[in-house]
Amino acid sequence: MSRTSAIARIKEAALSLVVERGVGPTTIRDLAHAAGVSEGALYRHYATKEDLIRELFRERYGAFAHRLELVQAKEKGLRAKLRAIVRDTCRLFDEDQISYRFLLLAQHEAMRLFPPGPESPVPVLRGMIAAAIRTGEIKFRNADLGAALILGLMIQPAVSVVNGTLSGPLSRHADEMAGACERTLFK
Repeated sequence: MSRTSAIARIKEAALSLVVERGVGPTTIRDLAHAAGVSEGALYRHYATKEDLIRELFRERYGAFAHRLELVQAKEKGLRAKLRAIVRDTCRLFDEDQISYRFLLLAQHEAMRLFPPGPESPVPVLRGMIAAAIRTGEIKFRNADLGAALILGLMIQPAVSVVNGTLSGPLSRHADEMAGACERTLFK
């Protein structure tokens, strides 16, 4: 068995188990069994479960940030950028719920393990908002607060679909979510 295929199986098992059970209840034994490797083999790749979750979270969170960067870069003006990233985020949720749910469920534990850095969607959103503030496109004055609010407006509806208090697919709500983002920043 190649190292790459074992790592890929371990990561896929971690995604599924964390989504199904949560980070805390998922054990190394569970991960090894689901990935079809021995516990020793898993430990050869990751010293702890937390190391595995941290790496997986960084990869997925970084990919999400990169995706947001590409999507918003194609648009002109903050309104168009917001609409594009909200629509794309909703589409991502609908198409890859395992990855998205992993980010939702693992974020609080994983964020304690490493501070948000450039591999986070927060700087992407902050940059969009800061640029709109600098050009006078919006009157909102705190790019950090704006980024936090917009991220919350994108994440909370997904959480509501996951827990069944909002009917999916999430993309059905994209335009209303984007409108809420606009109303938050454009006064």
